[in-house]
Amino acid sequence: MSATHHKTVRRLTYFAAIARAGSIRAAARELSVSVPVLSSALSELETELGLSLATRSTRSFQLTSAGETVYAHARSILGQVDSVLSLANTDRQLNGQLGITLPIELTASWLPQRLARYRTEHPHVSISIDARDEVVELRDSTIDIAVRVDFADASSEAGKNENLSLVCVSANTPAYRHENETTFVELPFLVCPGNREWIAATSTENNAHHIVRGSSLITVSNRLSALALASHGLGFTLTTLSAAKDYIDAGLLVPLLPELCFGDLAIRYIFRDDRPSAEAQAFHQLMNTLSVKE
Repeated sequence: MSATHHKTVRRLTYFAAIARAGSIRAAARELSVSVPVLSSALSELETELGLSLATRSTRSFQLTSAGETVYAHARSILGQVDSVLSLANTDRQLNGQLGITLPIELTASWLPQRLARYRTEHPHVSISIDARDEVVELRDSTIDIAVRVDFADASSEAGKNENLSLVCVSANTPAYRHENETTFVELPFLVCPGNREWIAATSTENNAHHIVRGSSLITVSNRLSALALASHGLGFTLTTLSAAKDYIDAGLLVPLLPELCFGDLAIRYIFRDDRPSAEAQAFHQLMNTLSVKE
């Protein structure tokens, strides 16, 4: 394939993603690619084909009749490419590279068992792990897939295929003070970035909304550090059940307020490219296979 053809396939890939998402901005979020990159790719494809593929403004995006035709052809072409790659990879041992980024807490509690399974199935893949709580810009990175988490309350349907239950924990059961639908915990709240200075909860008995507050605040850079501090009696924190399990089993932490539901963290995956590597696709497929609600 010539360099020109390679660029055309990439432009068709981006155009198909835009058409599928219904806007350039929505496709940019889906692909973790900047809006200007997608906008340029669409303009370049229109110039290459000599066709107007869509009418677009700040508030609307609509495929033209030519755009509808090209979109149908793009789906067919890209589907055939996928079929060829799938055929080529059927009996081929994966031996490329895989870059993953994910929150620090998931690296310690969620990833090990899954990564061990991936290594068993694909022992020759070189893996790099970028564990951080900040969102990484994927477009210009060497990361193939980002594991992200979103808060999902008890009524949310988001990420139901893989939710990590949230619990409130401390080294010992502290004293509580109740005022209306607010519970005050007589311990500092070890609050992490992305958390409020209070915790929203739902009663498991009557589904009533509830708020949990600490006697003071200690700000910590990540949940894993907050867990360690909590285990030394320095406060209470909100974390995933999977991350706290070893501490709870060892008697270093106890769950607080079991009559309240603190929601979940919903797992989602974002590929750097619309056409991810075989190594990244294998990782994603395995994660979906292992997905269970804890």
